[in-house]
Amino acid sequence: MNIAEIGLNHLGDHKLAEKYVRELCLIEELDGMTFQVREKEHREKKPELYFDFSYYEGLYKLVEDSGKSFGVAISDGELISFFESVGVHFYKVIRDGVFKQSFLESLGKTGKKILISVGLCDHEQLLELVEFLTCIEGDFVLIYTNRKSVELKNLDVTYMDKMKKHWDKVGYGSHCEDPSNLILVSSHSPSDILFYVKDDELDVEFPDNVWAIGLSQVASILKAVKKEESLK
Repeated sequence: MNIAEIGLNHLGDHKLAEKYVRELCLIEELDGMTFQVREKEHREKKPELYFDFSYYEGLYKLVEDSGKSFGVAISDGELISFFESVGVHFYKVIRDGVFKQSFLESLGKTGKKILISVGLCDHEQLLELVEFLTCIEGDFVLIYTNRKSVELKNLDVTYMDKMKKHWDKVGYGSHCEDPSNLILVSSHSPSDILFYVKDDELDVEFPDNVWAIGLSQVASILKAVKKEESLK
């Protein structure tokens, strides 16, 4: 799946959130999108970045009606029940959620696709995670993210290949400032490609800004990714 991460780049603005959804839904090469709902402490600290929970139901319907998949990025289990009632298609595990075994086990039981960001894991922690995941039910994908540098020259895509020796489903989450990194990574056959998006018509600092791709660029980048994939 090619997945656009809206994250919190909607800035808590309903019109901006709907603009993201409507424009992304028009891109044929895009399979789905995610919104981020962080832990309770962050929601209380930055309430201006969040919607009433009922609003996510409307966003879900907009996405589903377009034939795309709707996902949420969360880091603890308190929101699983609500988003299951909404009917989300997949989950992304963010931040320290990767270290919460009961949380991962609960997500696995939903039967949904679970994308686990392992950017905070060192190699030993990654192996411990794999050992745990083999013991529980669930459709888990490990998402490699290079957090050491946002520069393309420092992107080590070969680590995905090393990860595949331990887990068969390995995807890629972009934290690179150069959008062409998605084309480079696609030659390594990730199961999924995730990338943040931002409205490049607005001159503002978004929560995920440096590595986010402007809405006006998404279609052309994904066409290039599809072309690269077709050459394999």
